[in-house]
Amino acid sequence: MIGPMSFNRTGSAVRSWLCTSPAERNRTWPAGRDSRHCGSAGRRRPPWLGQIARYSAVGAFNTALDAGLYLLLTHWLGLSGLRILAKGISYGVGTLNSFHWNRSWTFRSSVAATTTFAPFLLVSIVALAVNAAAMDLFLELFAQHETPALIVATGLTLLWNFSVNKYIVFKR
Repeated sequence: MIGPMSFNRTGSAVRSWLCTSPAERNRTWPAGRDSRHCGSAGRRRPPWLGQIARYSAVGAFNTALDAGLYLLLTHWLGLSGLRILAKGISYGVGTLNSFHWNRSWTFRSSVAATTTFAPFLLVSIVALAVNAAAMDLFLELFAQHETPALIVATGLTLLWNFSVNKYIVFKR
């Protein structure tokens, strides 16, 4: 059993406590601690790693929401003749959803939503330009097929969006 004053191989009593089982902690330490800082061999993971995982999850959900709403509008709600309008609505809902979840969950920003919404929209518009330019560059200049060009363009857009949103739009 690892007690309150014992040390692990890195010499840290706190890390030793964090890396014990909950049952052992309950006997020796107050409740409310977690072991997310243990990692392998007691190493702490960088905070941006969790943020990029949450950012990617929000993006995947937004993609599904956009596609699902578009299909609902065009196939079941009678907007099949107005596909551009349907796409604008579905993309707009996805953007609002992205703003909400990235502000509150991914970056846990305490800055007012009214202050961050306009910069968020500007970043999203620039991201569309980055994505389109990357697609054009890889399709035309480098003569790549669509799939690799799409993957590279999406990756560049993800890096752009994540970096600017993290360090400028939702900074604390």
